[in-house]
Amino acid sequence: LMKNMKTTNGHQLPVIIHIDMDAFFASCIIAQQPDLQGKPVVVGPDPRKNNNKGIVLTASYEARKYGIHSGMPAIEALRRCPDILFVSASRSLYTNVSNRIFAIIAKYIRKSQFKQKSIDEATLNCSDFLSWNNVEEIKSFCRKIQTEIYEQEKITCSMGVASSSIVAKMASSMEKPAGLTIIPPDKITDMLKELPITAFPGIGRKTAPKLQKMGIVLIKDLLALKPSQLPNRHLYFYYQVARGEIHDPLVWEEKIRQRKSIGKQTTLKEHTEDIKEIIAIAQRLLDQVTAKIDEKSFLFRTLTVTLRSNDFVTKSLSYSFPSYHNDRLLTEKTMIRLMKRLHAHNGNKKIRLVGVRVSNFRKIEQQKQLSAFFQ
Repeated sequence: LMKNMKTTNGHQLPVIIHIDMDAFFASCIIAQQPDLQGKPVVVGPDPRKNNNKGIVLTASYEARKYGIHSGMPAIEALRRCPDILFVSASRSLYTNVSNRIFAIIAKYIRKSQFKQKSIDEATLNCSDFLSWNNVEEIKSFCRKIQTEIYEQEKITCSMGVASSSIVAKMASSMEKPAGLTIIPPDKITDMLKELPITAFPGIGRKTAPKLQKMGIVLIKDLLALKPSQLPNRHLYFYYQVARGEIHDPLVWEEKIRQRKSIGKQTTLKEHTEDIKEIIAIAQRLLDQVTAKIDEKSFLFRTLTVTLRSNDFVTKSLSYSFPSYHNDRLLTEKTMIRLMKRLHAHNGNKKIRLVGVRVSNFRKIEQQKQLSAFFQ
């Protein structure tokens, strides 16, 4: 039996599983077209048919071996791999496959223990029926889900298991594709310390350079510091995670202060003026935003889209709906309309950043109470 299997208050440590589909958008199309299996595939416009324009939306693992990745100019992908196959994105396909996959997962766990994080990610709290005293049972449970998803959809997923949601998410990225990484509570520091500091969710391109100036490149560099040397509570939280002191499935979400808005944005490595590409990128961002809204049981009224042109001018356009809602189709149609209007107003310049944000929230239960009052 492993040591330290209980928290300081005597509770059994949680067993949290994070599921992340592998190269989901490319995998959906490959599953529909088996002749593409094992070949380098890119989801995005073929530059030979698009005046050398376009960016890579996602790439299969075979394509990634050539250094091809999301956000790369399609022409650069073609240069790196002349045999690359370009396929068109299919939003309805992604949604349908995602719904079927999460229906499979739902068979294994109660709805209250299952949170869909995005179109291709989910977190399961399995503490009620799995224990760190039986890691083989945890492994068997994960493999059953992986096997059924693959048998039904011909798509692989990677899974991470830990005693907190943040470490489980990190673990799910360690052995892609079709990986299963289990990080027992007493092995957290050993298994995380050699990873780059950017392995922590929330530490990206803006924060990493600041940490590097402090000498924090790897997680072990953070661990070498004393708590008094840490400049803020967020970094102290990551410090606690790396030391294996966080074992609460909800603590990651509780540590993030309640926001007045929920949004996502991405910087494009290749600037583009193609409105179709801009909208495709915005739709992917909207998927992440709406998943977060659903997770928190929010309704919202205001939608904001943002574009930053290659001359670093940033402009936003907002729309407030007549009433609170979480209608995905309505939001998407409105977003597309706003994007087209904003891009035209911006002179159809080349765009380097795309953002989508919603705000002005109300909890679903609160809305139900109000509706009942006015009936």
